Amino acid sequence: MKNRILFILVFLSIVTCELYAKTIDSEDSQAYRKYESAQLSKDINERKHKVLTKKNKQALKEGKITKKEYKKNKKQENKRYKETQRLVKQMNKEALDAMLFEEEND
Repeated sequence: MKNRILFILVFLSIVTCELYAKTIDSEDSQAYRKYESAQLSKDINERKHKVLTKKNKQALKEGKITKKEYKKNKKQENKRYKETQRLVKQMNKEALDAMLFEEEND
């Protein structure tokens, strides 16, 4: 009887440890996915900024927009770009903080 109880306790402790390890791994990968998402957003934002800036310059050269519209579009695009970069930087910081927090808990 004692052996059976001891076996059950050992078995439950092993199962608990395994579940805890899986929880830590899933949180770890969750923080890493958040970090990768921030990096991807940053890359997309930079590419979008280049394309929109190029299209705006091209439209000015072709005479489709006036110089005033060009400056307005450029200002709006720069504002959008900077705001997105700020958000990406914040996402990066949160993801890195989460990863560091998880390492400290290990």
